[in-house]
Amino acid sequence: MNIVFEGINGSGKSTLIKEVCKSSKNLIIHDDINTETICSPILQSLFKENPMMHDKQEYDTAIGESLILLTDFNCMMTKNDSQQINIYDRFYFTTLVYQTYILNKYSRVSKRFLKLYEELLKINAVKIDYLIYVDVDIKTSIKRTEFRDKRKLDNESIEFFTQMQKDLKKYCINYCKKNHIRFLILNGTECISDNVYKIKNFIKELNL
Repeated sequence: MNIVFEGINGSGKSTLIKEVCKSSKNLIIHDDINTETICSPILQSLFKENPMMHDKQEYDTAIGESLILLTDFNCMMTKNDSQQINIYDRFYFTTLVYQTYILNKYSRVSKRFLKLYEELLKINAVKIDYLIYVDVDIKTSIKRTEFRDKRKLDNESIEFFTQMQKDLKKYCINYCKKNHIRFLILNGTECISDNVYKIKNFIKELNL
């Protein structure tokens, strides 16, 4: 059983996942922070330098970053246990939506290329059974992200997150509707305990 949590930076989804899993021993958390792959050292180096959102870089750098993220996602999928209830802190949706914005911003990529990129991300992806989307307003997202990263976001980053708030939610909901996947939308600014309660009820309804 595979349950995906999605939401933009600072939505609070990671905190909710940890709280939900505290009382459920049969849930396994999968995230890109605690899951090591052959790409992890490369990505850590890239993100340390604040790529794309902060520095003007060439188009081939954006392509390279996208392909590394693609490989990293596929590597993570090979480590999953299909016999357990898996909780995913983000899926390939984030990578696809974020990189689509970056590639379109830094160069004119064809729709065919982006479609191929999406298909490549799907190749090794597990089947999603349910999705929980944690929504949050852009001001809260920026405030939480700045507090977490201990830095002030520049205008380019704010522009990026503002667009992602719209694009990621739209993609996730459309994907679920198209593939007949049940989903739950939570307000990330509500009390954590209240949202945890809603999540547990949602999972309970699924007879998990």
